[in-house]
Amino acid sequence: MRNMGKAFESKNEKGYTNSLIKHLKEGNYVFVLGPACMGKTAIIKKAMDKFGELSGSKCCYFDMKKGAEKGAHSFYNHILNEVEGEYKNIEWGTDLSNEFIAELDKSVFMPTVLIFDSFRAVERDFYEHFSVDCRKIFTEGKLHPDYGLSKILMVFSGSFVSPERHETSPLWNITMQIEVLLPPEDEAKEIIESYLKEHKLPLSDELIRFVYDSTRRHRYLAHSLIQFMENNRTQLNRIDSHKVLDNFIDHVWQVLNKQKYALGGDDNDLKEHFINIVEYLDTSPEILRIVIGLLEGKTTPCPPYKKIDNITITGAITKDKEGYYTFSNSVYKEFLKRVYPAIGLAISVSFTLRRKTCGKRQKRFIASCFAKETGRIKQNRSRRSRDILSPFSQSL
Repeated sequence: MRNMGKAFESKNEKGYTNSLIKHLKEGNYVFVLGPACMGKTAIIKKAMDKFGELSGSKCCYFDMKKGAEKGAHSFYNHILNEVEGEYKNIEWGTDLSNEFIAELDKSVFMPTVLIFDSFRAVERDFYEHFSVDCRKIFTEGKLHPDYGLSKILMVFSGSFVSPERHETSPLWNITMQIEVLLPPEDEAKEIIESYLKEHKLPLSDELIRFVYDSTRRHRYLAHSLIQFMENNRTQLNRIDSHKVLDNFIDHVWQVLNKQKYALGGDDNDLKEHFINIVEYLDTSPEILRIVIGLLEGKTTPCPPYKKIDNITITGAITKDKEGYYTFSNSVYKEFLKRVYPAIGLAISVSFTLRRKTCGKRQKRFIASCFAKETGRIKQNRSRRSRDILSPFSQSL
């Protein structure tokens, strides 16, 4: 699970943790959802620690993004191995879903909580097939209290780009939903203070205000910015906010252009987070339009979605008090400014890809266009912007 720093919990976060424990005690499946990197995983981890102690349940954590990369067969075997604690293997050529459910039923002898994280990163077909199987497990467990499946509870966590995707999900009607929202200003400042103490930095009003203004209640970004200032020995007695923010974005770009093996754990998390933002842009032309409009100074009113707004779920964009979209904070705004010269091309490419199938030659051409376009971004900034949109190229 993502390292969110030491175990400081704000009032709201304690509320989310207690709500999750309450739902599990009542025997409910739960879906925790909200913008990217808002601390959903940390909330689940704290809840599981407490719930495991209270109930004696076994808790198994699974990263859906990694599971989807392995494929359904390998992922289902992995779940069985974790639950039973020994090697299991569903043979190829069998009915994967039914065989998996039957084996899972035989493997569970004690209360077990299965946690499935990072749903936003999962390919649609994989998500829908897996969701249908989870619904079967839920239904069989309720119909047959003596089955091993009845001892299973599930916690799902993630963000969604498509508003239809979660509202029509097979999981939606079998789960209780907990939506993680941005903390209020006073709690956000308490979180910042806890990080400053953790990194042994001064608790000055100026520093707290700078971090708050730059990250605007976004927990993960606040932690990353403070960690960056500590590692780079930023002069804190007199903060040049523009310079520090610019240097932090420089660092993000440098991290994005390095391979995982060349990065530490925290920088790997930073790379994954900002690549996810770029992938959101690639996934939704609607989000791209809003981002370009904001960068060009246009205002766009927020439509009244019933549940989760697929624009704000990215974390990079939020709603202001007047009901218009705006950037969530200065970090996202400055990051997307650097990507801006290539984003216009991305919109046209996204429409092309979704309207017709591109051949390999077209895909190579589009990838080269991205490379050329990103190479023009702030050429005086060395190599840091050259490969920023490589996730677009790779996804082609």
